[in-house]
Amino acid sequence: MNTPVKVDRAQRFLALIEAPGTLEELCQRVIDGETPFQVCQAWEVTYSRVMAWILADASRWEAYERALKLRADGLVAEAVPIIDEAKETTESVALGRARV
Repeated sequence: MNTPVKVDRAQRFLALIEAPGTLEELCQRVIDGETPFQVCQAWEVTYSRVMAWILADASRWEAYERALKLRADGLVAEAVPIIDEAKETTESVALGRARV
């Protein structure tokens, strides 16, 4: 990567971390299903710099961890009905076979 591109990314990163609401936006996008890597790509900033910025402050890290937990809870909530439906289908097939 050439120097002007690196400088441009560094400037975008600095502007991003100085802007109010950056952490909140990142967390919301993670909750909504994007990975931090995808968010960084959309912002055209380096993932490792953003993660280092999050890790450098305990409150930012806690907010990020909460976002990950909420995303995990959402995935579980989506998966449970699918699993329940699959179990019902499997049990119905098994009962049908037992009747035959």
